[in-house]
Order: sequence, then structure tokens, then C-alpha cells
Amino acid sequence: MALSLATLLPIVYGVKELAKDEALSSALVSIAIGLAFGTWFVVGQLRLLEPLLDVRLFAVTALGGVYLLLWIRACRGSSASERSPPAEWS
Repeated sequence: MALSLATLLPIVYGVKELAKDEALSSALVSIAIGLAFGTWFVVGQLRLLEPLLDVRLFAVTALGGVYLLLWIRACRGSSASERSPPAEWS
């Protein structure tokens, strides 16, 4: 759990810093640190018998696409059963 947070927090911070157009080097370093922790997390999950997140599921292209679509819809406030995009997307 700590590694997943150590992955996401620096990446989110780095992306937010990139949007400010100021400290580019600190943003890139932050993103690189997050990606390093993410690699450590994925390798650790692959080695466990009962992983927190079975990252092997993302190797199946259809499942990875479905998970990505559901995640995007959840971030936009749509339910997974809606077929059309929300009105604010138009």
C-alpha cells in the first residue's frame, strides 16, 4: 500500500508542476521518482503469491482497455453502465 502511494503522489505532484510551466527539472525528477517506485511496486506484486493488485491482468489488452475506460468514466462522474458520454464532454 505504501509503495502504491509512493508511486502516485510524486507523479501527480510532477504533473501539477508541469502545468505551472515553472520548475521543469523538479517536476521531471518527481515523475521519475514516482515511476521508480511504480516499477518497484509492479515487480513486487509479480513476485507475490497473493498480490494486492494482479498486474498480469493488464497484459490482456481487452481487459486493460476496459479498466482504463471504467477509470476514465469514474473520474468524469459517469456510472459504468452509461453508454453515452456525459453532456459536459460535448
